[in-house]
Amino acid sequence: MLDKLNLPWKKTVDPLDNLKSAQLWWKKVQSGDVSSTEQAVAEVVNQFIGGDARATASSLQALMWLDDQVQQSYETLCLQYLQNPRMPKTLESKLWHQIMTLAHHMIHAYLIFIKESRENTESPIGPMLPRVLARTLRYLGMQAKWQYFRFLAPEKKFWATIHQLYRLSELRGVDSDSFLLYDSIKARNTSCADEYLQIMMLATINTGALSPRQLDMTDQWLDIWSHHMVMERKFHPGRHRYLVDLAGSAPVVKLMGDVPAVSLGRYWGTQDLSEQVTAARNALEGGKALTLDEAFRQPGASELIKLLDAAWSPDPAMQAHRVSDRVQVKKMLDVMYGMKEIFMHVKYDNERTTTREKKLDVDVQEMLDMRQYGFVTERTRQRQAQALAENFQKHTIGEYETWVVNNESDGGYGAVLPVVENDWIRLDVLVGLRPERTDHWQLAVVRRLSRVGDGQMYAGLQVLAYSPVAVEVKQRDSRNSGYTIQGVDAATMLSNGLGVFTPAKSNPQKVNGLVIRSADYAQDKPLTMISMGRELKVRTREVLAKGTDWVWVRVESDVA
Repeated sequence: MLDKLNLPWKKTVDPLDNLKSAQLWWKKVQSGDVSSTEQAVAEVVNQFIGGDARATASSLQALMWLDDQVQQSYETLCLQYLQNPRMPKTLESKLWHQIMTLAHHMIHAYLIFIKESRENTESPIGPMLPRVLARTLRYLGMQAKWQYFRFLAPEKKFWATIHQLYRLSELRGVDSDSFLLYDSIKARNTSCADEYLQIMMLATINTGALSPRQLDMTDQWLDIWSHHMVMERKFHPGRHRYLVDLAGSAPVVKLMGDVPAVSLGRYWGTQDLSEQVTAARNALEGGKALTLDEAFRQPGASELIKLLDAAWSPDPAMQAHRVSDRVQVKKMLDVMYGMKEIFMHVKYDNERTTTREKKLDVDVQEMLDMRQYGFVTERTRQRQAQALAENFQKHTIGEYETWVVNNESDGGYGAVLPVVENDWIRLDVLVGLRPERTDHWQLAVVRRLSRVGDGQMYAGLQVLAYSPVAVEVKQRDSRNSGYTIQGVDAATMLSNGLGVFTPAKSNPQKVNGLVIRSADYAQDKPLTMISMGRELKVRTREVLAKGTDWVWVRVESDVA
C-alpha cells in the first residue's frame, strides 16, 4: 500500500531527466500496449516542452535515446498510412495527426537544446549538436512531406527555421560532418547538408501531381542520392540550377534566366545527381533491378524515375514542357465520378446522338407522307411517340456537382472546388466533365491538386476524350465453365465488363484508347467492344495512364 501513496518527499521521476530514467520508462512502455508507443513518447516529450525542465546534457542524452528507440514504431506507423491509400477519411486523419504530432514535439524539444547551445558556446551540449541539428532537419522534412500528402504548402516560418538551422551548422563548421543519424535504423551516414538538400530537392518535385507513395519513394531515393550534390556560396553559370537564401523565408528556387540577388545565397547543380538517376533508370529498364538498393525495387519505380530523370536533368531539352498554354477563363464545369456513373452518362450521350440521327429519318418519313398523302399518317406519328417514350425511359441522369474553371488549355482544365464537399477527390481519379453551354460529357482524370485558400482546392484536369463512347467489353478468349444460367455461360457473364472507348479523333493524344477496370487488363488481350448493337474486335496494347482501379490502354483493331 505504501508504494501507492503520494509521499511529499518522493520526487516524481521525469523520463527525460537522464538516460537511466528514460530506459526505465521505455521498459515499462514496452510491457504495455506497443501499438501506441509513439503516442506515449510524444506525450512525454510534450510534457518536457511545457514543463520547467532545464536543457542539460543528461536530458538531451535521454531525449536522443528515446528518439532512437521509437524510430521503428514510427516507421511502422508511416507505412500503415502509405500502404492504405483508400482508407476511410477518419482513419487517414488519425494516422496523419499521430505522425505529425510526434514530429512537431520532437522538433520543439530539440530546438530548446539548440537554443541553449547557440547562446552558450561552452555548453556541454556542443559535441551532440551536429546530430541534434540533423535530426531536427529530418523531422522538419517529415512535416513537409506529410503536408505535401494533403496538398498543403509549408508556411514561411517553416522555411526560415530550416534555413537558420542549416546556417547554424555552417557557423559551427559541422554542416558536412558525417555520422549515423540513428543507431536503431540501418542506413548510410548522413550530414546536416545532406538532410537540408533532401528537403529542398523533394520540394522541387512537389507540383501536386505525385501521390503520397510517389513522394515517399522519391524521399527514400534522395536519402541515397543527397550526398551527390554540393552547395556552393558563389554562383557558377551553366553549373548551378537551384538557389536558396539562408537569410530568407522562401523554399528553393529553380534558376531560369536572371539570378535573383540574395544576401546569403547557396547554389548547387544536379549533374552528379542526374547521373545517379539515369543509372538507376537504366538498371530498372534493363532488367537489372536486383543490382539496385531495395528502395528501387518497388511497384511504380520505373514510371517515377522517368519523371525524376526529366525533372532534375541539367539538360533543358530533357525537361517537360507544356504542350499548350493555359488561357484564363471563367465558366462552370459539371463534374461526376465513379466508373459506373461515367459509363451511364456517356451512354446517355451516345444514345441521344443516335436518337437525333433517327429523328432525321423520321422527318424524312414525314416529308414522304406529305408528298404522297398530303398529311402525316397516324402510323408515322405513333412511331415518333414510341421513339420519344423510349428516349425518356432510358435516359435518366443522376447527380453531379459544379466546379469553377479559371483556366483552360488544349486537353485540360484548371478548376477550383470546395474541399469539404469533395473529400473523394484524389490524384488519378477518373471523372466525367460537362462544360457549361454544352450538352455532352467528356472523360477526364485528375492530374494535379493543391490547396489555394481556406476550404478550397485547385484541380488540374486532363481530358482523355472529348467525345467518349460507352462500350460493353467482352473477353474473346474466355473458356466455357460448363455452368449456365438461363442458357448463358457463367464464365461469359463474369468476363464481361463496362468500359469507355476514346476515339483518336476525340483526344489530344490522337490514339484509340479504352478505359477499363485494372483487373480486366492484360497486354495483348483480345476483346470485343459492343456499343448500341455494333461490335468491334480490338487487342489491348500498352498502358497510357492508370489510377487506383482503372487503366487507359491503347487498342488496335483485331480483324483476324
